[in-house]
Amino acid sequence: MFKQKTLFFALFLASSVVLAAAPQDTAFFDKVSPTLWAQASANPQGEVEVIVGLQLPEVLEDQPKPFARERLLAIEAAGQAVAQEVVTLGGRVLERYSHIPAVAAVVPAVALPYLAAHPQVRHLGHNWKVKAFDAEGEALMRVPEVRQLGYTGENVGIAILDSGVNYNHSELSPGGTDASAKTVKLWDAINNDDDPMDDNGHGTSVASVAAGKTLGVARAGRVVAVKVLDAEGSGSGTKILSGLNKVLQSITSGNPYNIKVVNMSLGGYDDTSWPPGAGTCDSLDTTTFTAFQDLRNAGVLVTVAAGNGGCTTGVAWPACLSNALAVGAVYDDTFFGIGFGEGQCMAGGCTELLVNADDVTCYSDSGEKLDVWAPGSETMAAEMSGGSAAFHGTSAAAPYVAGVAALLSQAVPTRTSDQLFAAIRNTGKPVTDKRNNITRNRVDALQALQALQGGSGGSAFTYYLTGIARWPGFPPAYWYSDVAVFNPGSSSATVKMTFLSSTTSLQPVEFTLAGKAQAAWKDVLAQAFGFSGEAVGAILVESSQPVKALARTYSQVNVQQQNGSLALGTMGQFIEGIEVGKALTANQVGYLVNLRSDPPFRTNVEFVNVGQQLAQVEVRFFTNNGTPITTVSLDIPAQRRVQQGRALPDGYQAAYAEVRVLTSGGKVIGIASVVDGNSTDPTTIPLWVP
Repeated sequence: MFKQKTLFFALFLASSVVLAAAPQDTAFFDKVSPTLWAQASANPQGEVEVIVGLQLPEVLEDQPKPFARERLLAIEAAGQAVAQEVVTLGGRVLERYSHIPAVAAVVPAVALPYLAAHPQVRHLGHNWKVKAFDAEGEALMRVPEVRQLGYTGENVGIAILDSGVNYNHSELSPGGTDASAKTVKLWDAINNDDDPMDDNGHGTSVASVAAGKTLGVARAGRVVAVKVLDAEGSGSGTKILSGLNKVLQSITSGNPYNIKVVNMSLGGYDDTSWPPGAGTCDSLDTTTFTAFQDLRNAGVLVTVAAGNGGCTTGVAWPACLSNALAVGAVYDDTFFGIGFGEGQCMAGGCTELLVNADDVTCYSDSGEKLDVWAPGSETMAAEMSGGSAAFHGTSAAAPYVAGVAALLSQAVPTRTSDQLFAAIRNTGKPVTDKRNNITRNRVDALQALQALQGGSGGSAFTYYLTGIARWPGFPPAYWYSDVAVFNPGSSSATVKMTFLSSTTSLQPVEFTLAGKAQAAWKDVLAQAFGFSGEAVGAILVESSQPVKALARTYSQVNVQQQNGSLALGTMGQFIEGIEVGKALTANQVGYLVNLRSDPPFRTNVEFVNVGQQLAQVEVRFFTNNGTPITTVSLDIPAQRRVQQGRALPDGYQAAYAEVRVLTSGGKVIGIASVVDGNSTDPTTIPLWVP
């Protein structure tokens, strides 16, 4: 904040133009992205390109129907007001958007504080510069098995935002806008016309992977061509927003091309704010985030290439946005002596002597925000000039996933985008990136289909609550668990809760949970499941929509007082529902930190096997300086919970543990509980999986 204020005064003093009185409300500092401030500071007498996110009335910001007339009118009104302000400040408007609350403009650097202070400005972001991510795998993802069920993507539209599409290529012809068109000519944001013919070749290759007649995943799907990259394969945030706006317009106008997926095999980095960084980048680009969310609310999945920079700390923009499905790349076969050119995080490029199918490619970006893996090398794709050739990169991986999404959209046309996202992300084969130990699932089309249909893959959203108890502890303690499930969405969720225990079988509980509503039970085994006995285990929460599941397990003492007074209870430990995709898998290492076992404290560990086969888990305890203490080994049956009390021997004020799954294909979630023996109050230590 201090640097931002200093920058403002530097810009203000450097101004050679007379502006209105400086705004008094200092909140405008928080509206400007760090990259934009840096650009303005580097050249305070110059101009900066800016994407202005518009502030809409609060009642419309989270409008569940993003294309409602009142919201579109508000975008128009706010856009006009901000455009006028841009001109007043000596700038010029580059583009306005009918369905995205944003204005693209060029303004004097010194005018940034004044523009940010405008009441209808929500955020000022820089205009991202992007490029195509250049770089076979259907059998690996079991796409043929899904096709054999009759799903080919027929009548499903995949919008390809890229360098255009050669709609005369045999894989992608004919082009047009009528019902016979294989490739729909939607928009050319580079030349501002409706003829998105490819003059680079990248978009043609990408489109053929997603929906080519013989090379594509969704071979009967339609390509909706949107050109946002020029002949050099370069583009900008402004052009991308123009392309997204056209897609949103088409969807608003009855969605004549049945667009259900948007693919973007492009992206960029910024050394100031996103080189790339860890986690998501939503706060850096609220405008594109909003556009993606409007697409998601309309039932459209957005797949984005993670990037080819060889980065292990994060993925490129816009894959880093939380509502994009970020796709990294694995090899689809065995290769000897393969190499790739330089990237954002690998100045000398990368080479690999021997790789096998499902090995992570050395060029793929990876990090917390990465969602899935898909084949990126070596893919056969259409060439712009005709025929086909090898195509490498996360640019190939993303349209593979887009094609799978089209198959699933045909199979389950009533699915929501959230359900589709979860079905793809939460199924498949776990693959660990050995560069950073991050594990994500390599997409499996058949498993995802089963999940979406509610078959063996489970519901679209699954969470495991461990530590569920109705059980006597060390006297005089008795353990209970309360549970709450919250639905943050606007539509109702169908929820099923199943108690997982080695000794007790209870009938699952099913219910409908309205949007913005919570279901809660005190002593959940008694109130929800109608069980008055003693049992310990875990609860599997399956939902048709994303929900938040939270348990509180606590000790209640003096439960059999003769005078009728109330029993005394502890606050207990709060245990969050964990998604399957965040489970610890084989070849990973998880950590339990800040453990202790000096009386009266003791450390228990517990794990739930969320896989379908026996999981062997090894827990190695260490002192602060890494000296080994002891090792605990546990065999955990499928879909069961196992606890080890006093797992850490007495006499250690501080310790940590490494946790490994020794069985191939095993998946577990876990926690440690540090219990105060005096009060019987426990503290939750979540298992951290880097």
